[in-house]
Amino acid sequence: MEERKVDCDSMKIGGIEVPNPPITKSINHEGMEKELAFHEAGHFVFSCMMTKYLPVFTPIDYAITCSEITDLNNDERNVVHGNAPIGLTDDDLKNPGKLRKFYIDDNKRIIVKVFTSFAGVATYPEFIESVDRFVGIPNGNGDALTYYDFKTAYSLRFADFNNIKRWIKYINIPSYKETIFVCKLLEGTRRMMKIQAVRDSIIYIHRRLLKNKCNRVEGIELAKLIVEVQRLTNKVPYMAIVKEYEQIIEDFEKEHEKYVRGINAVP
Repeated sequence: MEERKVDCDSMKIGGIEVPNPPITKSINHEGMEKELAFHEAGHFVFSCMMTKYLPVFTPIDYAITCSEITDLNNDERNVVHGNAPIGLTDDDLKNPGKLRKFYIDDNKRIIVKVFTSFAGVATYPEFIESVDRFVGIPNGNGDALTYYDFKTAYSLRFADFNNIKRWIKYINIPSYKETIFVCKLLEGTRRMMKIQAVRDSIIYIHRRLLKNKCNRVEGIELAKLIVEVQRLTNKVPYMAIVKEYEQIIEDFEKEHEKYVRGINAVP
């Protein structure tokens, strides 16, 4: 497939920067079901790779997708559940200090979490329609979806972008470079999605989620799917790509340190 970068820039009209316009389209039950299943299949496949190559998160507990909804943020009806930090209790997960320490101890933990979160919203341009729009927000009747560009979705914290924005705050990079860095992570996610083994795995899980018709995939069936995805993606250079972005974080942090030293040196 043709390599293309995410459009992280807004349009300029009369020299003034404005957001790329959202795209609204009508959607029926079958279309909604297809999109949601791709979204969760993306999370599923990247979660399997994440826990295999960086085993500091719990495996997936269950997965489910269901189209009879008007709220895409309903975690009970559309979710790949699990992947909690190993060694942290439920109380620890509610403690901002302990959660922050878990992530800042190793930048790779943040990177794989962001990759896995982006793997949901990135399925729209990769599998459904080749446009730089990532989040479909339903109207009140559930018969239309409005898709937003990266900058708008990230700034308004739509869907998975809410967690992504929270995790990025754990990285010590200049605030004015935050959007640039997150865009690079989105590009990294999409780059992995173009690898044939990853695409095949997402399509495979997509079909299985549709087959389950609003029922949870769990237990032995879930275990078989995880093993199959890990087999299919066995040769994907997942950690090599993660390492590239870890270096980007280090470069941004060094740049930030120089900036702070320069500010402090001003009399």
